[in-house]
Amino acid sequence: MSLTAKLNNGRIFEGSLDDPRSLCSLLQWCSHTSNLSSGMEIHHLILHNGCISDVFLPNYLIRLYTKFGCLYEAHHVFSSILYPNVFSWSAIISGYAKHGHHEKAITLYHRMRKSNVEPDGHAYVAALTACTNGLLLEHGKMIHSHILSSTYKVDLYVNNTVVDMYVKCGSIDIARGAFIALPMRDLVTWNSLLAGFVQHKMWQEAISHFEEMQSQGIMPNHISLSCVLKAYSHVGDVCGGMIWHAYAIEHGFQIDSYVGNSLVDMYAKFESIPDAERVFAMLPMRDIITWSALIAGYIHCGHFEEAMQRYEMMQGNGVEPNHITFVSILKACTRSIEALDLGRLIHGDIMLKDHMTATVVDNALIEMYIKCGSFDDALRLFIGSFKEDVVMWNMAIKGCVLNGQRHMAFDMFNQLLQEGVNPCNLTFLNIISACTADLDLYLVWGRIIHLHIIECGFHHTSCVSNSLINMYIKCKRIEAARKLFDEMTKHDLVTWNTMIGGYSECGSADEALGLFYLMQYRGVPANPVTLVCILKACSSIVALANGRMIHAYISERNLKLDSYVGSALINFYARCGSLEDAQRVFVASSDRSVVLWSAMIAAFAQRNKHKEALGCFDEMKKGGVEPDDIAYISLLSSFSHSGMLYEGENQFKQMVDEHVVEPSLKHYNCMVDLLGRGGYLDQAEKMLRSMPHPPDLASWTSMFSHCRTHSNMALAGSCFVKSSNCV
Repeated sequence: MSLTAKLNNGRIFEGSLDDPRSLCSLLQWCSHTSNLSSGMEIHHLILHNGCISDVFLPNYLIRLYTKFGCLYEAHHVFSSILYPNVFSWSAIISGYAKHGHHEKAITLYHRMRKSNVEPDGHAYVAALTACTNGLLLEHGKMIHSHILSSTYKVDLYVNNTVVDMYVKCGSIDIARGAFIALPMRDLVTWNSLLAGFVQHKMWQEAISHFEEMQSQGIMPNHISLSCVLKAYSHVGDVCGGMIWHAYAIEHGFQIDSYVGNSLVDMYAKFESIPDAERVFAMLPMRDIITWSALIAGYIHCGHFEEAMQRYEMMQGNGVEPNHITFVSILKACTRSIEALDLGRLIHGDIMLKDHMTATVVDNALIEMYIKCGSFDDALRLFIGSFKEDVVMWNMAIKGCVLNGQRHMAFDMFNQLLQEGVNPCNLTFLNIISACTADLDLYLVWGRIIHLHIIECGFHHTSCVSNSLINMYIKCKRIEAARKLFDEMTKHDLVTWNTMIGGYSECGSADEALGLFYLMQYRGVPANPVTLVCILKACSSIVALANGRMIHAYISERNLKLDSYVGSALINFYARCGSLEDAQRVFVASSDRSVVLWSAMIAAFAQRNKHKEALGCFDEMKKGGVEPDDIAYISLLSSFSHSGMLYEGENQFKQMVDEHVVEPSLKHYNCMVDLLGRGGYLDQAEKMLRSMPHPPDLASWTSMFSHCRTHSNMALAGSCFVKSSNCV
């Protein structure tokens, strides 16, 4: 019986139902031209005329149906085959793997082996593809073992799929072992492992692998270049990146979208925005990845307005932002409170484009609202979001802490546990920070959190243990902090510094020094934080000899005498009464920042050298160093103790008029103290009532003391009442 069919491309196909080859060719044309309906008609005619007995026809039918995702029809055809051959098995396994039915594909693979049909290369590749896409590593290992015991152990196509499977399933070390064992490799093999190193952020290994590939005469293509450019961008190798950029230009790869996107991203990470823009301008096609890389680069370099301009240009060019773009652009809105309105506009764009389902975007929005000072907006978004992601809980808890809502933070932590979300170390770090206050309630909370940390196994994590030590110190439980310190099997530098700093804060200077000497005995080198903490401890007990030993320790090891260590030494010597040593430290310091000048001004003030303090302040300004709030506090405090009223008023007026520093409550308190000591009580009270900051306990206590000194008991009584209200 003859058959005539008109295919989608207009071609007339003529054949006979009695000729299986003609039917196979016809089904193949139906598949190539996406003519499913004609293929189904042919299938019906074949069934009607009883031609299905040919072993090849079912295979072509299976391939036709699986191409269009008609798995039920494909499986029905497969089941009708009495003795399916390897091509039949390969076709049905490949169909299930292609359409996401990974475990079904693996089940069919095992059925094939049990039916004593030896898999061919196509069957192995189809089964491995199912393992790759379904992340079925154990099944992949089993199939790999089958391949190694077959004749396909030397098949390049199969082996490339093996390496790719291990890479995609996250087993980069096994992938490397499989790669090394291969009898031969082509560019695809090298690229698979190279992409794996990049995927696992093994940047140096990626570069080494790339160099080895070239040494064996394999020249890179667009995929290799894209991978290695990413690696160079993350290790910060500008020269290496530029060399391969030149290679890309020479071999015509620069206009490839993969290479171009990697180049834009690389130059953005190198903070070379003009180069990123040049590459961007040369690309014939700019997709969302290209735009997102450029926008992220501007944000990374702090050019937030330009980032917003590119965001608007992108949409003007018809490219819709995705979740990566939104996350990047929202970061630009977290830099200042002024960006809140802009962040709300972006939020509107997200809602219009229906990206609210992306948890990562919700997280970025919550972070933006918290950092822009709109905690209520962040809380509303959090309540309305799907909250199975611990990252979102972490940000919400942190937002509560930053906004002083400690009770709410603790309630959120309890809710997180009740909803079955597993806390991570960042969760505990955030909730511990809610407990760091000298109140019995916060200590109770902290101990409860400590128990949860032990239960979840995070007590062995250094950062969590360090935060717990800090929490006990802030709650004035130094013994509990030391007990935890002694129980730790491993101490990092932060642990030592936290404990030494805690002893210094609590006035336990001998213990701080003992711990510092123990730290040195154990061979842990001190850093600037250690030195500042221990010098503060020496200052509190006026331990001049101990402090000199610390100074010698710094000199002997050629440690950098930065502004903070230098100012700590100056403060130490001043408190111990050795102003000459303080001056020597100041003169010897090469980095005379405002911190160091402020310390020297305070040192003169402490030793009642008020004219010298003013001279030091003037010398600082002449040297081009702008005074900060601490410098002014040190100077005004010196004027207050010396009764230099005119100089104090003059400097305060200059500070306000020239907008050098925004006067804080401490500056006003210094002026109130200066006026009160001089007996100008009315002016002092007027300043208290007119200053932009509400007076605190220190303000009214100082005023009360001066009223008593100058026998103004009526005003003293009023100040006493107001100071009581501040407690």
